[in-house]
Amino acid sequence: MLTPSGSKCWRMKYRFAGREKLMSLGMYPDVSLAEARERHAQARKVLLGGVDPVQERRKTEVKPYVTFKEAAEAWLAHWKPSRSSSRVKQVENYLASDIYPIMGGRPVTDIRSAVLREMLKKIQARGAPSVAKVVLQICNQVLRYAMAHDWAERNPVAELRTGDLLSLP
Repeated sequence: MLTPSGSKCWRMKYRFAGREKLMSLGMYPDVSLAEARERHAQARKVLLGGVDPVQERRKTEVKPYVTFKEAAEAWLAHWKPSRSSSRVKQVENYLASDIYPIMGGRPVTDIRSAVLREMLKKIQARGAPSVAKVVLQICNQVLRYAMAHDWAERNPVAELRTGDLLSLP
């Protein structure tokens, strides 16, 4: 198929559950005719098995994810220019010492209130409830930034009240 922009792509038209559908097999010349035919044959096998080939492909595609640390570093780069160097250093220290050890390697899509609660309990256990409150605010800003960039669909911090997670004096 030739698109209005001039690019060429291989497509497969098929019917599933009584509806006509269209599946992309790739862009020409990245995908050769032989490869497009092979992809078409594979999709037909899936379709004959009673499964929508587009849905099957979506299940098997590995979707890249952004970790909390990557999101925090992007947020920090955005947030940093309008802040004093001492405040930036303080936030970087909170991230490194309190947040990254618990949530740094987690995808932002996998962060739930239970993870936040675990992190805050550790901070409160050492007798620093005010630090816990600041850390929660930082997490809120990072997750809000992640949502704005479509890295996360929800912000569990925004769904909770501070009192739900923290026992402040």
